[in-house]
Amino acid sequence: MTKEREKMAFLPRGSIPLPNTVGTAPGVKINEGHTSIFILPGVPAEMKGIFRNIIIPILKEKKGKFIEKGFIFMGIGESQIAPYITRLEEKYPQLWIKTHPRIGLSVEVEVSITAFNVENGEKLADKALKEIKKIILKLKGEIKE
Repeated sequence: MTKEREKMAFLPRGSIPLPNTVGTAPGVKINEGHTSIFILPGVPAEMKGIFRNIIIPILKEKKGKFIEKGFIFMGIGESQIAPYITRLEEKYPQLWIKTHPRIGLSVEVEVSITAFNVENGEKLADKALKEIKKIILKLKGEIKE
């Protein structure tokens, strides 16, 4: 056996191999606290097979509440709000706050907040959105909803 083949057999310490029905390289699941990390082989067919047959069923087993809320604003750029978003991410580490520019007849930015299995996630998301709206209005932006 070559060194390269031997190296392919190594798995990260504490990981769980995920069967690959399409090829030879297994996927890997690592549990870190309440988070599961999945590592997949780079060959697209193998990656898709493991994702569809193994990972999706694992994720479907996880019960939880998924919250996503957001709005659209205009009149100020995404870069102007970025420092404020960073501060809010630090204030609400359990929320994922993101912005996406939208280009059409006018430049708009979409703000969305996502929370999964967060206690009081709905309240926290509403509170963070309210703060973002205040900041946008203070910067002379316009909330489009």
